[in-house]
Amino acid sequence: MRGEPFVGDAGKVLNAALDGAGVSRSVILITNIVDKRPPRDDWGAHSVEAITFGTTRLCELLNGAPRRTVVGLGAQAFYACATGEPPPRSERELTAALAARFGGSITELRGYVWDGPFGPTMAAVHPAFVLRTWLPWRATLQWDLEKAARWVRGCGPPQRVSRFCRNSSEAAAAAVSFLRAPLLACDIETDGGCAPVCVAFAASADEGVTFVLPRDRAQVAELLASPADKIFQNGQFDVTVLRRHDFEVRNFAHDVMLLWHAVEPLIAGRSGDTGSRASQKSLRFLASVFTDEPFWKDYHFEREEDRWTLNATDARVTYEVFERLQKPLHGCSKAKIVVI
Repeated sequence: MRGEPFVGDAGKVLNAALDGAGVSRSVILITNIVDKRPPRDDWGAHSVEAITFGTTRLCELLNGAPRRTVVGLGAQAFYACATGEPPPRSERELTAALAARFGGSITELRGYVWDGPFGPTMAAVHPAFVLRTWLPWRATLQWDLEKAARWVRGCGPPQRVSRFCRNSSEAAAAAVSFLRAPLLACDIETDGGCAPVCVAFAASADEGVTFVLPRDRAQVAELLASPADKIFQNGQFDVTVLRRHDFEVRNFAHDVMLLWHAVEPLIAGRSGDTGSRASQKSLRFLASVFTDEPFWKDYHFEREEDRWTLNATDARVTYEVFERLQKPLHGCSKAKIVVI
């Protein structure tokens, strides 16, 4: 016991991820909320007083030494750094608190950066969790640290637009511009009965536009039937839903979920597992890996306009993930098979 954080097996995992991300441990501050190991390594075994005192000490440290980026390794650390409050002792209460305040569990929030009281704050999994569940979390830990390093260099999220057509005139004008595009990313949102309520398109990663159904049905039908190649995320679902509701979908050419399977089959293909071992291939996950998009996948809509905006973001993020997947896919295409 050296009285320092991350010096055992978990520390080796962290060091390897830092090295892979090109970050020297000597130039970063690494600390804990509570500066002693709890019995059985169980966070819930800490006393409320120890957690409260440790969080206060952590906040004083971060206030006294501002950081360009803070990375919370694990649910407790992320909660404390992102809120400035003591994290709950109970795992169940902590998971509920993260979902209520940020929109998901730590494995769903990791890879995204929030505006915290001490500056940009990223969620990441704890290295000890990586030791228990190597795939995919060893890879994501390094990817997340690479993103944190980009934020330190001032490479935050680009300014992009997610909007929806407010009336038929806007829908008609947007459709005209999209009809000129050779490549369109498409995404749908459905109601409880699996009927599409809106469809979004993006001709670049910079702007996504949502068309509202049934008002904009004519424009949606024209775009789906256009000569442009179409990109979907899990397109088998979207295209099936659209066709069942009498939309013709022409030139369904790309599915980023399937492209991800080709690039990382061990991460994308573990569909028989559940929980932390489940396959990771959602758009939320892919965006955390390939983009600097802030977290947007919160389905607690206060207004229907929130659903339309999320739909537009889905479309442009799908386009960006498709673009980013081209480099590893191009590398795969150069591989040679030798039969002996």
